[in-house]
Amino acid sequence: MPGPPKQFDREEALSRAIEVFWEQGYQGTSIEDLLESMELSRSSMYATFGDKKALFLEALQVWIDEQIADFVEALRGPGSLSERIQCAFQQRHEAQKALGNAGCLFGNTVAEGGMQDPEMARVLESFVRRGERILVSTFEEAVRSRELPKGTDVQALALFLITLSQGALLLGQGRPNLFERIAPSMMRVLSSGAFVEK
Repeated sequence: MPGPPKQFDREEALSRAIEVFWEQGYQGTSIEDLLESMELSRSSMYATFGDKKALFLEALQVWIDEQIADFVEALRGPGSLSERIQCAFQQRHEAQKALGNAGCLFGNTVAEGGMQDPEMARVLESFVRRGERILVSTFEEAVRSRELPKGTDVQALALFLITLSQGALLLGQGRPNLFERIAPSMMRVLSSGAFVEK
């Protein structure tokens, strides 16, 4: 016979786990930290989410899906290409500030050596690939509409912006307004034709 229903909101518990991992990192988060934040017993946590690593992988995937959804929504909003691109990246940096400049869960995990773990690496790499595909598609449309010059290397441009933004997220933990300082230059590069293939 099935046991009694679990007396907690699974999504809420997972959301709390995301915040703990985001603020403290995978290595810096203990099972006790998770149990306290999620308000679960040890047996409930293991029965529902598995061990710490399994919980982290699920939390990381949920965080990625949320980040991608917000990014796509911003890119589909009103305004010019530059305005939409800046909005999309800006909101990622605002999320960092909301957690006291905790950085980026992706970047923090990479910095902890997450790419050395095959399971974590697979999830982390999927985030980069998805973001790259979304930007490439956006830039291809911008070339067709002549917002970007014909011959723009859209993949290189996408990776450039992702790399620049990710670096700002990491360094921004000590400089809360770093992205705001570099954003105008970032947008100038976007419209400069610097990525037009010669």
